[in-house]
Amino acid sequence: MWLDLYYVAIPLLFFWMFASTGKTTLEIDVKAHHYRTGSQVLGIHISDWHPLPEAQRVVVRYFSEYNLTTTREGIEEAHQNAEFVVLLSVPNASQGFILFRHLHHKDAVRVACAVGSILQLEVVEFNRQHEASTIQEAHLLDSEA
Repeated sequence: MWLDLYYVAIPLLFFWMFASTGKTTLEIDVKAHHYRTGSQVLGIHISDWHPLPEAQRVVVRYFSEYNLTTTREGIEEAHQNAEFVVLLSVPNASQGFILFRHLHHKDAVRVACAVGSILQLEVVEFNRQHEASTIQEAHLLDSEA
C-alpha cells in the first residue's frame, strides 16, 4: 500500500515543483527589435520571438469586460474580468499594440516603466474615465543614460 502511495506522490511532487517554478515573462531584444511574452519554466522560455513595432509611447490602460454564464438553474450571472493592459501606441494605427496584461495596477505600471526605459519612450496611463496622465517622461531617460 505504501509503495502505491509513492507511485502517486513522487510524480505529483515533481509536477508541483515544475509548475511552481514557472513564471510569466516579457523579454525585449532592443538590438534585434524583437519581443516575446510567455512562460518560463526552470529557466527555459516557452515562446517565440515576434517583431517589435515602432512606437510613440507606452500606455497603461484599465480594461474590463463582463461574461455572462448560465447556472444549472437557468439563471444568468455576469462575471467581470478586469485587468491592466500595457500597450504600445503605434503611429498611424487605430489600436494600440498589446504587449502585456496584468491583474494588478502596480505591476502593470512597473512593467510599463521598464519597457519605457528600455525603449526610451514616454509612459502614459489612462484611468477609468479615459483621462491621460504621464507616469514617466521619455526625455528624462536620455539624461539618466
